[in-house]
Amino acid sequence: MRPIKLKIKGLNSFIEEQTIDFEKLTDRGLFGIFGPTGSGKSTVLDGITLALYGDVSRKSSNYINTNCDRLNVSFEFQISGAETKRYLVNREFKRDKKSGNPVSGKCKIVDITNGEEVLADKVKTVTDKCKEVIGLSLEDFTRTVVLPQGKFSEFLKLEGKPRREMLERLFNLGEYGDKLSSKLSKQITKERTENSVLLGQLMGYEDISEEKKREKEEELNISIGNLEKANEELKAIEKSFKENTELWNMQLEVKDYKTKESKLIEKADEINLFKDKVKAAEAANKVNPYIISYEETLKNINFTEKELSELKVKCEELKEKKAKFEEEWNKARINKDSKLPEYKVQEEKIKEAIKDKKALIDLENEIKEINKRADELLKKKKENNEKLIDCEKRLKKGNELLKEKEEYRDTLNIERELKENVQEGVVITRDYNNLFKIVNEYKVKIEANRGEVKKYLDEICRLISENGGKAISFVDSNTLPERYIAYLAGIGFIGKNNMIITKDYGSYVFLGEIITDLTLFDKDKRVFNEIEKFKECGQCDICYKECPTKSINEIKKNPNICSSYITQKKDLSDIEIKLLKGKIFGCDMCQNKCPYNEDVKFSNIGEFKPLDFMEESNCEIYAGINNKAFKENILITSCGWRGKNIIKRNAIIRLHNEGRDIKKYKGDSPYLNDYIERLNK
Repeated sequence: MRPIKLKIKGLNSFIEEQTIDFEKLTDRGLFGIFGPTGSGKSTVLDGITLALYGDVSRKSSNYINTNCDRLNVSFEFQISGAETKRYLVNREFKRDKKSGNPVSGKCKIVDITNGEEVLADKVKTVTDKCKEVIGLSLEDFTRTVVLPQGKFSEFLKLEGKPRREMLERLFNLGEYGDKLSSKLSKQITKERTENSVLLGQLMGYEDISEEKKREKEEELNISIGNLEKANEELKAIEKSFKENTELWNMQLEVKDYKTKESKLIEKADEINLFKDKVKAAEAANKVNPYIISYEETLKNINFTEKELSELKVKCEELKEKKAKFEEEWNKARINKDSKLPEYKVQEEKIKEAIKDKKALIDLENEIKEINKRADELLKKKKENNEKLIDCEKRLKKGNELLKEKEEYRDTLNIERELKENVQEGVVITRDYNNLFKIVNEYKVKIEANRGEVKKYLDEICRLISENGGKAISFVDSNTLPERYIAYLAGIGFIGKNNMIITKDYGSYVFLGEIITDLTLFDKDKRVFNEIEKFKECGQCDICYKECPTKSINEIKKNPNICSSYITQKKDLSDIEIKLLKGKIFGCDMCQNKCPYNEDVKFSNIGEFKPLDFMEESNCEIYAGINNKAFKENILITSCGWRGKNIIKRNAIIRLHNEGRDIKKYKGDSPYLNDYIERLNK
């Protein structure tokens, strides 16, 4: 067996997929694998044995990396003999949720010599096929081809039967070893048995002579002659019996028919009576519709007469009402003619009042906003005035000191508190300028990311325009209820987690819209009142159970306590800090556990693939992130729109929940310092 290529992912220390190309390694002949203990040298050998036999030579059950839920291994190898063939073995192992031990999943062995031919796709059949192709069991393979640590001496010290059996399997000498011995033993036993039978049969013929043989032959000839005569007589008897049997059967049939005839003759009168009844019934059946129609007509006449009398009474009542209504109508008409001008004037006044009220409401709203903004500005003004007064006092004091000690101005020691305030002002100014710059850069990048989706939609708009329609596309830049529009358009259905769920990608999709005047036809007509029936979800309520804050449940949905919303909120109450539960940005619990998101397809669009740094789980990196790292990694994602301090705040809260010291993260930001003080209290 010659190894060609090995791919492993999630095995021992290898989290990401690693590819080992043995053809490149053997370009110059022999090669070695070196490294310190724990670097993964034996893991390469474990990957080969796992692919071929579904097990490792070290008999360990803890070979899936602790940060992974599954393990994948792929091994390509070549077998050279009368004909050179190449094979590819793929296996997948998942971690059992209860025991934590590895469980075999999908697997197959494929002959890739000429095209692809799947030889087996079940766990046991794949293992058996590998044994058949290689000609070695796992035990022999690890003794000869792949020698694990400490097994070399065991291979050299094998003696007796184990050594002979291993060499037979290794060099394919089973046909000339125990199998040959077994075949010879069986054949010898069979020959001895047949010989004993023949000897026993010969002993029964010891007293046989030529004279007795002739006597027996004469007796045999006489018996043969008698047998032939008896056979001829038997044939004649059988022929006669057959003829008589047919005659007997015919006589029995005649007798049976005569019996039936006599019974019918006895019932002749009864049959004639039934015939008369049938004729009478047929005649009555012809008249019956007329009788039924007559009876129905009588009923209708009685009902009509009764209804006519009732209508006459109602008619009289209506005449009286008509006269009364005419009198009232005349009065109303006279009243209308006299008061209509007044009503029109009132109508115009009401319309003007409605417009004024609407304008008043708008003005009140504007006033509220202005007052709110004014309060904020007054508050800031007050704070700034206080700072200004304080700074003026300090400045005045500083000027006095400056005048007193002008000759020593080069060595003047500025008051420490004033110096700190000045430094704080410099830092705030610098942070403001940096933040303003970051926001502008983020706007450019977010527009670029929107453009990646929008360029596909614009291509569709172009096709619509070429077919005589008008179209415009939107990506995260409108107030449309996107998920509900996607449902009505047939993209997917709304799940209990309030997400749009598609067939191929689950709920992991980006939404964009195209508004067009082109007439579209769709057989699948959907309506709003079907959305919240959750037919596709059925009895499943996993998302309700997985929601950490129960913002979605059987009774109602409360987005204000959604973990994802809380992680993005600027100001948090003490209750919201507890509801955060260690999350840094966003929450996908209701999506991650959804059965529709298992085994979903992955997009081949490069811009949609996750970035490498998103796998980072060290919370301290986010708690201490600087402007440069934030701009390079987070700003270009959907997490960056809230700014650096929100990410840092959430990471600091998580570290505090874990019992870590967060005082070291105090710094230039009063916003973060306030949260650190609140948490330490």
